Amino acid sequence: MNPKQKMGFTNDISQIPAVIHHTKAHLGLRHTELCQWRSKIEECASKVQQETCQIVQMIDRAESCLAQQQLYSGLLEDCVSLCNSITVDQVKQHATAAEIRKEQALGTETRDSLQKQILALKDKLNSLKNVHCHLLSDHQDKTDAIRLTSKCITIISTAPAIPPSAVKNQPGQVSYDHWLNHCNQLRMWAEKQVQEASSFRANMRFTLSHFKVAHDCRRQQVDAALRKSVHNLKKEEINLLWERDNLQKEIANRKKSVQNISNQMQNCYTKLHQASHCLNLLNYRPGKELCMDQPFVSLTHEKGDLTNLAIGIRPFLNRSQQNLELTKCHLRTVEDKLAKTTHALDIMYRCQNRRHSLQPQHLTTAVMINRPWAGMALGSSFFH
Repeated sequence: MNPKQKMGFTNDISQIPAVIHHTKAHLGLRHTELCQWRSKIEECASKVQQETCQIVQMIDRAESCLAQQQLYSGLLEDCVSLCNSITVDQVKQHATAAEIRKEQALGTETRDSLQKQILALKDKLNSLKNVHCHLLSDHQDKTDAIRLTSKCITIISTAPAIPPSAVKNQPGQVSYDHWLNHCNQLRMWAEKQVQEASSFRANMRFTLSHFKVAHDCRRQQVDAALRKSVHNLKKEEINLLWERDNLQKEIANRKKSVQNISNQMQNCYTKLHQASHCLNLLNYRPGKELCMDQPFVSLTHEKGDLTNLAIGIRPFLNRSQQNLELTKCHLRTVEDKLAKTTHALDIMYRCQNRRHSLQPQHLTTAVMINRPWAGMALGSSFFH
């Protein structure tokens, strides 16, 4: 017997154990498994990509709302500063300033909340980008493994006449269970990140919707308060203008009355002076000519009547002058109220104009910005 035959060697390949055929089958199964896992990883990466685009859009939307709210809050601060120039009594009378301060407080609360939400969204975005990088890397690794496995199948199928080469074990080789656990962990990590991001994005949409409703309600209340204040102030201004005109007419009439009484009193004193002078002249008559004749008696009675008349006119003149001063004081009070009312009305108009000059956009309005991630089509694939 041939020594080679004794040792188990033969030239008939059909006599070699079917190791080759089992290896090819294993390689085929491995190739199928790798393709399946690559499809799963690609699907996960596509979901991560879509969620990343949605998160970027949500960040843009929130940042746009934040910028609008900051600009609108600046106008509200101007309105509050204007309202602070109104006197205390008018603030009590017109509660619009308190409503504007409530709107300002709501704006501050909204800005703080949006800033925190935007930071949280950016953290979610970074997490999605991180898991996406791992998915891309794993997808590339599986693509290379599929290519090498296909090459092995081709070599075994064609059985080329090549000399055997030494096998070199690469460092970092892991077991199949470790590989399978890695694939499962990566997929579950990606799905968890997508689920968490989607839930947070849904909560963010609800938060923006809640802010929109709250701001719309508060804005309507402030608008109603401003309209009511403007109506009341305008009505009060009209009444004060009417009262001021009446007081001015009354003062003019009282001045004429005081002037007439003064003229009458001056005329009385003039006639009294004339009567007294005539009596003094009659008293200088000599001898028996100094008698209480009819002219003397008439002048004496006229002097007495004029004296009594002057005494009676004086209090009446004083009362007329006092009434004139009281009317003037009342007019000054009315003019002061009118000036304050006009000032408050002007402030209400300015607040209305400032608030209407920049009404904040709806908090749920989508704003798209051309960013690298947001610019990707949701249905496109990362892998080409």
